[in-house]
Amino acid sequence: MAYARPQYLVETDWLAVHLEDPDLRIYDCTMHLIPHPENVFRVENGRADFETGHIPGADYLDLQADLSDPTGAFRFTTPDEDSFAKVLGLKGLGDDCRVCSILQPPCHGRPGFGGCCTHLDLIMPRF
Repeated sequence: MAYARPQYLVETDWLAVHLEDPDLRIYDCTMHLIPHPENVFRVENGRADFETGHIPGADYLDLQADLSDPTGAFRFTTPDEDSFAKVLGLKGLGDDCRVCSILQPPCHGRPGFGGCCTHLDLIMPRF
């Protein structure tokens, strides 16, 4: 499978070299999608995993609570531009910043999927 935007992908070596860059913002966007017999899956944010350990200087973004439209008909619906800008502004992101969003693999023996694609990566090009 080829990536649609490979220029936006970085390796861990690149991240290690750039951790101290003042314009770099790192966001852990881990979400756990737990299989559920009635709703297909239950969504659980990965904040607890983030609090247990994370990349130095990273912050956590909850893709459902912070970056999804709560009035949308589906989970993870793209928010409007103002809501998106407000949340990211409160997290220290501005026009002069680069963003690295990450997902942790399935953590601590939890069942289900380790996360969904980084919703942030999908919606940032829209704004």
